Amino acid sequence: EAVRRDLDLNRRNYRFTYERYDPAAGAYVFAAEPRGSNPYMLRGEIWINAQDFGVQRIEGEPVERHSSFVRQTHFVHEFARFGEFWFPVRHQSETDLYLMGRAILRIDYYDYHWQEKQQQAKQQQSKQEAQP
Repeated sequence: EAVRRDLDLNRRNYRFTYERYDPAAGAYVFAAEPRGSNPYMLRGEIWINAQDFGVQRIEGEPVERHSSFVRQTHFVHEFARFGEFWFPVRHQSETDLYLMGRAILRIDYYDYHWQEKQQQAKQQQSKQEAQP
């Protein structure tokens, strides 16, 4: 829990500077600079949704290289709103390696069913309340 607290995206851990409004994304873009020295922190940009202020996109690089074989790493995390909550929908990480060239990792998250399950639970509760 303490490690996670040191990495959270908040003003205690990062210095946020407003950069611009991205009309295509409908989001405010902020630069994020780490305040601490944790090697797992990021340096980059964060898109904040203009309607509900959810984190929509994080793009950047780790503060430190995690291996002497790594030249540079760049990542993009994208999120989308499903009902009341924001969930990850895509992660792409590109790493330039000294000996082996470039490695690309892409993860697409899809087929979330939480809202369907929530609606089923509400229907079940309504049925139970209607019974004598």
